[in-house]
Amino acid sequence: MDVKLFSLCKQELSETQEGKKYILECVKSFFPDCEGFSAFTSQKRMLLAISQSLRAADVVIVAVQGNMYNATKRLLSAALDLKTAKSAEVANALKPLLETGKIKQNVFDVNIRFPAGAEILPTESFLNCGFALTSGGQHIIYLPIDAPRADEVVFGSLYDYLADICEENRNEIAFGRRHASIIKRTAEKLDAETMKAAFSGEAITKHLEKFAHKKSADWCFVIDEAKQYSSLKKEELIDTARKLRDDKFVQLGVVFADIAVDEENGERFIDVAIADESGTSTMRVFAEEGESDEKFTADCIDKVLLTLYNFDKLSAVKEEDVVTKGDKALRKYLFKIAAGAVGASAVVSIIIALIMK
Repeated sequence: MDVKLFSLCKQELSETQEGKKYILECVKSFFPDCEGFSAFTSQKRMLLAISQSLRAADVVIVAVQGNMYNATKRLLSAALDLKTAKSAEVANALKPLLETGKIKQNVFDVNIRFPAGAEILPTESFLNCGFALTSGGQHIIYLPIDAPRADEVVFGSLYDYLADICEENRNEIAFGRRHASIIKRTAEKLDAETMKAAFSGEAITKHLEKFAHKKSADWCFVIDEAKQYSSLKKEELIDTARKLRDDKFVQLGVVFADIAVDEENGERFIDVAIADESGTSTMRVFAEEGESDEKFTADCIDKVLLTLYNFDKLSAVKEEDVVTKGDKALRKYLFKIAAGAVGASAVVSIIIALIMK
């Protein structure tokens, strides 16, 4: 596949460079021949370059700095002659911020609109979410370039999206890199805050042994001996996480139960307990339909490590944070790809007309 990357920044900052690194690492994991970003400071010049790339490229990825993000999203939609629509998912997530005055009405309005039929690639805050469009095998992906929003989209959605459109023989390599990057990112964050996390459970022990760079483990991870927790009740899992934290003299104690099966509906899930100084949070992560035990376990660990990256927000998490099954499949159902969204020959004249205004 021919993949082109474009960046739009008024000024290169450390957050921009870090976001670019995560995006490029992800893309090259699936498409190793992909070149780096073509950098722009002008919206119109970038749109002209995109129009030229759409003549031949299979995938066009556009990463934009925060201060131009929503304006460029509107301009790109107009250039592609796309109607926009409100995203119920994003609107529902941002409504509490609007109602409490944490964001203004105009910020809410621009953040909930996307090209009709786009697949949303959400950020953790649901501000400056990315999106993806496809038609006839051609894809446009739009996402924030500034960290941490860029890496939230990369680890939360971009790997999965690219895995669906690339050759399957690249997926194992790509997801291996994702696992290693998530471990390293979390370790660096904890180390910067002079914190340590202790992990227990057979799955997490094997995962860290396979994907963690030794330096990452030495920084801030304490690995308990591999144990199986196949029949722990929720209260027992919480007590185990608290005891682990106390016994290892660390700030965070994390315990993974083994894969369990719901007796009523046969759904597989993994329970996880995370203990910190303010209490213990629990997560129940469900497998997607058809997902192997190995992939499900690795995906669950990724989600928990991404949660640990935001350890300062753990105290605000409810007692049980249920991660629903079929996250990716549900998003695809809710945001069906619009036919005819991206057509190279159709957009070139529109983009040039916009530039000439």
